[in-house]
Formats: sequence, C-alpha cells, structure tokens
Amino acid sequence: MSDLRKFGGTGNKLRFTLKKASTGLPYTGLTFSSSGLIISTITDVESSAIVYAQASGNVEDITTLGTFAAPTTNKCRFKEVSPTNHPGTYEYQIADARFAVANSKRMVVTVSGVTDLLTSDYEIQLTQSDFVTLVDDLWAAVIDNGYTAKQIMELIAAEKGGQLVIVNNGDGTYTYTYKRIGDPTTTRVVATSVGPTGRSGITLTLP
Repeated sequence: MSDLRKFGGTGNKLRFTLKKASTGLPYTGLTFSSSGLIISTITDVESSAIVYAQASGNVEDITTLGTFAAPTTNKCRFKEVSPTNHPGTYEYQIADARFAVANSKRMVVTVSGVTDLLTSDYEIQLTQSDFVTLVDDLWAAVIDNGYTAKQIMELIAAEKGGQLVIVNNGDGTYTYTYKRIGDPTTTRVVATSVGPTGRSGITLTLP
C-alpha cells in the first residue's frame, strides 16, 4: 500500500488495513494496548527506525477518529475505525516531525508484533508540493501568447458550450457573441465574420 503526502505537512492521519496471517482476513479488535503491537517508521535517509511499541508504552489511543491530536513525545496514536463497516481498518496518527526528516522522499510505516498479525507495510511518498498547489500552478501556467491554461479553457468552453448570439450587421458581416458557459450574462468572446469562413475584430473578455 502507498500514499502521497506533502513533505513537512502537519496533522497527518493514516488509515490502512491489517490482516490475519493464518487466514488473510481482516484483523479486527486491536487497540493501542494490544499485547505485542509495534508500529515502526523509517525514512529513506535513516539507518534505523523510530519504533513505537505497546510493550514500552509508546502507543496511545485516539480520542476522536478523523481528528488529529499530536501524540505525546516519542509516541504515536492508534485506533480501530469500524469493525462492522470497515473491518481491519485502523487509523494512525504520527508526529509531524516524522514527515519532515531532512532530505527524505519516502517513509515506510510497518505494523507487526501481535499474535497472528500479518506484518503490514504502508509506504508514504513525500513531495515538496501538495496536490492542490500543484494543480493551481498548472492552471496558472502561461501556455499561449500570455494567456494562462485556465483562461484558454474558459474561452474554449464559451465557444463550445456557451450561448451564442448572432447579429446581422447589414453590411455582409455578422457579429458572433459567445457567452460564458452556464452564464448568458457574461460575454467571453466577440468576433465579426469576414466572408463565409473568416473572422476578425476578436475581443476576448478574460476571467
């Protein structure tokens, strides 16, 4: 199993499934105090793991699932999600510092130690840019003559899917006005036809 997280991101909550070694079925009923439970983390730049072990009292409960609460120093948090609706799925809350180890690009979380528990690995790739920021940057990229990808897409959308108003100018030309898709009150493109196929005098109203 794998995941993508922002390097240095805070409040990370992980959820993945644990299974029984004997049957391969979801392992339900575990708690932060289950005997032998070990949650280990290591990044690609570390030579030794940071280990949270039940035997050492380094695993603690999650008060509210889905709500991050910083673990006590040198501990992590662990809790079953729903044995009925999501059997075998557990939530893990790990200190922010583990997602900000200098120069690291990935971290592996390994859960083991409980009787009949199939050792499970969960790999997290750490990226310098979160996905939302990356998408925003792509839409803001200038791709043609000073126009951004977002602006060009909205102009195309107006011509292809917006309301079209055609006016006969009485001199053999026509004015075509393309409205914003889904919004007939906002003009995006105005063009005057020249002959049967050409057009000129194009005015763009950019978003």
